[in-house]
Amino acid sequence: MTKFISRRNALLSGAALAILGPAAIRAAEPKYQITLYRDPDCACCMDWVAIAQRSFAVEVIHTHGMMDIKQKLDVPSDLMSCHTGVVDKYIIEGHVPIADIERLLRERPYLVRGLAVPGMPVGAPGMESPDGRVDPFSVIAFRSDGEIRAFSRHGGA
Repeated sequence: MTKFISRRNALLSGAALAILGPAAIRAAEPKYQITLYRDPDCACCMDWVAIAQRSFAVEVIHTHGMMDIKQKLDVPSDLMSCHTGVVDKYIIEGHVPIADIERLLRERPYLVRGLAVPGMPVGAPGMESPDGRVDPFSVIAFRSDGEIRAFSRHGGA
């Protein structure tokens, strides 16, 4: 038995798609954009970007003036890494796991200016090892009053 759709139902379905279609597309768009500053000669940064793009819109700005960017954003010198991002009002320094950025945006801890993974630890996002090794590393929250503390820990036993 073949079932035909009436003209009325076809028009109603089309109207519903016209109304809901753009909303569904907007709902799938990332809520936040990360602006990422990176030295064009650093390869690992783009590995991190590929991971970040699963959750965020990422605008990449290539610059040889990374120290100027870090100084302008007042990234603590002992927390510096290879790339620097800004999402909403927060600074993201280095290979910070995406789940930690999402937690930061959800919780918005008092006085926190940003998160950092100092250096380039093996196993951090974008720094994966072929053998799957993940060295222990901490994500550090830095505050506007100068205080720093561990935000999360990853890797190790």
